[in-house]
Amino acid sequence: MRAAFLPALVLTSCAVASCNATGQKGAPPAAGGCFGCGSASFTLLPNEILDVYVYAEGGKVEHCKLAQTDEKYWRLVAWLNAHSDNWSFPFKDSSPPIIVVQANQFTISFRQSGVVVLANNQYWRSVGISDYDYLRCQAGP
Repeated sequence: MRAAFLPALVLTSCAVASCNATGQKGAPPAAGGCFGCGSASFTLLPNEILDVYVYAEGGKVEHCKLAQTDEKYWRLVAWLNAHSDNWSFPFKDSSPPIIVVQANQFTISFRQSGVVVLANNQYWRSVGISDYDYLRCQAGP
């Protein structure tokens, strides 16, 4: 079992057209890119259990829960930490969800060509099926 302390997960986006060096939205972009705007910070609460929903052909086909004692839980946390930068917003993928992970402070929606994180905004990045296929439920709820 892992430590009870969970660091905040932070996603950053470099939307250079929408911020400047001071992070002010709507200002001309600064040379060298974005500094400070377009970030989301959220935390997995101690003992939080995540709901996982698996969809096929537009309908929910599986539901299960991930506790902090589950290896899939920590694999998802590691994936989020390893892929915390280069997110964009708003999200670009209008395909239906394949796997949705629901937490208290955020929702993660894995889709055919990308993943959407809904926290204080909607953040998107491209992913491959190997980034999320392990989250499929093996048994019922």
